[in-house]
Amino acid sequence: MEKVFSARMDEEYVYRIKKIAETLHASKKATLEKAIDLLWNKFNSKSAGAFTTGFGIWQDRHENTEELSQHIKTEFKKSYERHDQ
Repeated sequence: MEKVFSARMDEEYVYRIKKIAETLHASKKATLEKAIDLLWNKFNSKSAGAFTTGFGIWQDRHENTEELSQHIKTEFKKSYERHDQ
């Protein structure tokens, strides 16, 4: 079942959709559906799961645990000393 979809867009985007559709010899509807499908597939791919699109807490780190721990302790101590004065 198809539904009517309406949205306000900047004229430049409307022009781009028209030009892409003309170049592909497709309707504007088909052009938009293809663009949405491409984005949908990108976000639902295995490489774009919740762990890789998060805030980076699950990403591989280049520093080892000891270096990271020491860096955090040093920064905390600097901050504490600065506010303690």
